[in-house]
Amino acid sequence: MMGCTGNQSKVDTEHTESDVSHLVTEDHKAGLIPLEDQVKLDNGEKWIANIETNEGIDNMLAMVKKEKSKETPDYVMLKERLDKEFNVLLEKCTMTGESHDQLHNYLLPLKAKIDKLDPNSSKEAIKEIENHLLTYYGYFK
Repeated sequence: MMGCTGNQSKVDTEHTESDVSHLVTEDHKAGLIPLEDQVKLDNGEKWIANIETNEGIDNMLAMVKKEKSKETPDYVMLKERLDKEFNVLLEKCTMTGESHDQLHNYLLPLKAKIDKLDPNSSKEAIKEIENHLLTYYGYFK
């Protein structure tokens, strides 16, 4: 997974998933730890996210809702589209500091859910992604 870019140099802000794996356990990435134990609010307030991050989340949510409404969802196509939007979100991220760290705490389990999509997935997998995306605005504004 590529890291967010901000005011730092490109080398400092690009990460592979293995680079950030020390930040979270496998349970954390798989979403087995409740989201409220992964993402913290800013002293009870929502973190301020850049507009591109908000748009990326909204775009992914629209994709998921559209595919979920189909009688026979195309899980592979959805995975490809979500992966592409996820990467765009990361490329356009300008967040720094604790808000950036909390965003990554939110995004890692989302990425794990997206990565699980395959031809044998069920609508439940789409629902899990949708539910995760819907929690975004509980932590970020």
